[in-house]
Amino acid sequence: MKLFDTTLRAGEQSAGVHLTPAEKASFASRLEAAGVDAIDAGFPDASRVDWEDVQAVAEATNTATLSFTLRVGKPRPIRHSQSAIQRALLKVNIPSMKSSST
Repeated sequence: MKLFDTTLRAGEQSAGVHLTPAEKASFASRLEAAGVDAIDAGFPDASRVDWEDVQAVAEATNTATLSFTLRVGKPRPIRHSQSAIQRALLKVNIPSMKSSST
């Protein structure tokens, strides 16, 4: 069995709930330490704050698989979202996705 947590994204759908990037990073670290296999980090293309949230989660985690929501159909959201996790990819020495120029 694999554990996939959506609290950092879906948990903020409640009225009046917003965690800072530092709070999300702390929460993600705790989820990872508790053995959660995958964490939904959010929707980095929704706003600058959401981008910073995903970046903080990516930098705070080491072993959990991260997912995030993307808009499809245009390359900008993919590149923008990828940039949120770029430093984390470099930290674990995983090459980033390369987008095709179309």
